[in-house]
Amino acid sequence: MTQASVEKNTAIKIISAIIDRVMESESIYQELDKNQLIQSFSTLLDRV
Repeated sequence: MTQASVEKNTAIKIISAIIDRVMESESIYQELDKNQLIQSFSTLLDRV
């Protein structure tokens, strides 16, 4: 695994944890699709 892949996976884990916390604490976000949000962030990280 390349350094970039390791860094991307680390970032996705952190982002996923943040999304979990926000979705638990803010009812407005509970209707969002967590997997779609994570995929969107992953796609953005691919562009960096």
